[in-house]
Amino acid sequence: MRKIALVLDLDMTILHSCLVERAGTDFKAGALPDLYSLMADGNLQYYVKFRPGCADFLRQVSDICEISVYTMGTREYAKSILTILNEKLIGKNFIDGKFLTRCDTGVVKEKYIQSILPGLEEMCLIVDDQPDMWDTSKNNLVSIYPYRFFQNDITYPKDKEVSTAPKAKLEEVQDTHLKSMLDVIKDIHHQYYTYYHMTTDITTHLRWRQEKVFYGIHIAFSGIFPLHIDPKDHSLWKQVEQFGGTCYKTMHPNLTHLVAAREGTEKVLEAQQRGGIYLVNPGWLNDSLAHWVKLDEKLYCVP
Repeated sequence: MRKIALVLDLDMTILHSCLVERAGTDFKAGALPDLYSLMADGNLQYYVKFRPGCADFLRQVSDICEISVYTMGTREYAKSILTILNEKLIGKNFIDGKFLTRCDTGVVKEKYIQSILPGLEEMCLIVDDQPDMWDTSKNNLVSIYPYRFFQNDITYPKDKEVSTAPKAKLEEVQDTHLKSMLDVIKDIHHQYYTYYHMTTDITTHLRWRQEKVFYGIHIAFSGIFPLHIDPKDHSLWKQVEQFGGTCYKTMHPNLTHLVAAREGTEKVLEAQQRGGIYLVNPGWLNDSLAHWVKLDEKLYCVP
């Protein structure tokens, strides 16, 4: 099968690692599926928890993508991670592209496609939890919600929106983000080679897949944005438009959805009176954006 290029991040994208002394006493390597320990970086001991669905994601993606890894971890740490993936989770070497770390580039705040796959920008996708790292390559980015398992880890800010697992209870939370990303990558791969004769630029197909999520959706908001800012300047408004939706400040006649933080507002009452408008809480919008699919509104109803 013909492949596209994929640059894959490690930490917070397909795994979460934490120094053993920060993880607390609730964890032990082997106590949960895909929970391991490793030594790296001057005999530092880490626990590593791979994101749910990681092995299946890598197996299936490797069939349609030439995978390269680009991480801000050290080379020793990253090689230890890849050894666990290859030998224990997957059973084969899933990387047939390049392997790049901060030790190779000397750059710690930005990533560049040109550094790892020069000349392949038009056929390369990126999967990473930190969009800001790819300021010059945002059009190639399939952004994924960060995965956080070890709640005591102070490496990452507490206020960052992440997919989490419980601190003390050794139970998995249903995290299906990698499954969603797999579906997105498969769609883009199919589009890329189906319409290769029309354009060889993969960012065109990524944009098509993105805009498909909220195509034909007309959204207004109630109690979502701070009063002192213009909603059009808010990242959520921009994301909805990026994913194909149309946003309004007022109750436009074409409205299909009202995203409301609470019941009983003037806009909510008007939507209820008009009928034919989905009344949903912000979770519907956030989860749909995270999974690149319009989710069932009935699961997110405003009372």
